Amino acid sequence: MKKIGIITLICSFALLLCACTNNATGADMDDNIQNELTASENTDETSTAYKVSWQGEVFDSDWAPAGFYDSLNTLVWMAYRGGDIIAEDLSADEDAYIAESIQVLEGSDEVEHDVWVRIVQEAVEPESGSIGQSAHKDYIFYRQGEDAYIGIQSAENNELWTIIKMDDYGDWLEKEIRIYIRMTTGL
Repeated sequence: MKKIGIITLICSFALLLCACTNNATGADMDDNIQNELTASENTDETSTAYKVSWQGEVFDSDWAPAGFYDSLNTLVWMAYRGGDIIAEDLSADEDAYIAESIQVLEGSDEVEHDVWVRIVQEAVEPESGSIGQSAHKDYIFYRQGEDAYIGIQSAENNELWTIIKMDDYGDWLEKEIRIYIRMTTGL
């Protein structure tokens, strides 16, 4: 009988210990979820704005879920390592998407292209050890056919851009933008 009591006590203690551990893990998960849903902030504390063209409308925000910002930055990271650079030192007026985004920045709300996002930011220096990256300002991401394109604005000359093509990422980019629109507008 003593053995059963001791075994019961040990099992009860083990269950209590497991329950406490699970609650701490659950709290950590809640913190992670909350962090994912809060606004993204650049570590260098520069201001960031988002201009988005979606289904013929322009959406303007200075907030984005951290996951959106991180996903687009990951795409840039991948592009430097596996994308096709299709233009360097391209003038802003030579790319229809960049030209359209400039018109939006100047106050126009008319767009021809349905799927693009421009991240407007002050000059950003690359992290030390970055491969192929240089100082830049804004990014523009857009879809043409099945492919995604990334425009990277020069930090030294606002008129010059580098365009990188990411084969077969157009659908992914459109889904990311759709999620962003849902989270920021409820559409």
